[in-house]
Amino acid sequence: MSINKMLCTLGRFDIPIIQMQPPFIVDLLDSNLILFGSSMSGKTTLPRTLVNILHKQYNDRQEQVFILDFCGALSDYKEFPLVSAYFDNANEEYVKRVFKIMDNILKDNVKMLNGKNYRDAEKQPIHTTFIIDNVNAFMDEPRYTAYQEKLAKLCRDGLSKGITI
Repeated sequence: MSINKMLCTLGRFDIPIIQMQPPFIVDLLDSNLILFGSSMSGKTTLPRTLVNILHKQYNDRQEQVFILDFCGALSDYKEFPLVSAYFDNANEEYVKRVFKIMDNILKDNVKMLNGKNYRDAEKQPIHTTFIIDNVNAFMDEPRYTAYQEKLAKLCRDGLSKGITI
């Protein structure tokens, strides 16, 4: 059975002008997500919520999660069943390793999908969600400049091949 939608309800958003608070639903097969906000505005709450929802809706034959944590706030999730790898930024080798893994997943998915889009394929690889917490720290750190192009490639090419950033 192939997956053609990965709907995750991440909360509610407020539309004060019409006094509505509809659910905030994201289809991980349609969108990469990036969240910016001020300190203490809930930026880390979103990936925490996402990881919990993925664990409720999917199993390890459907989903795998990779976390690159630049602030240490997601370390509680490193032992969760769907979390295939958790890396912090304590060592540049960790950052290098996670991008090598993600590049290999992309190559393997391209080969397995044989020119098809992820949602259109009869046989799908395991969907991958790659979470970077505190992307500003990643972008601002000069030693990670070489990986910014790799992130851009994953954002550009990954979505159609079963990788959501």
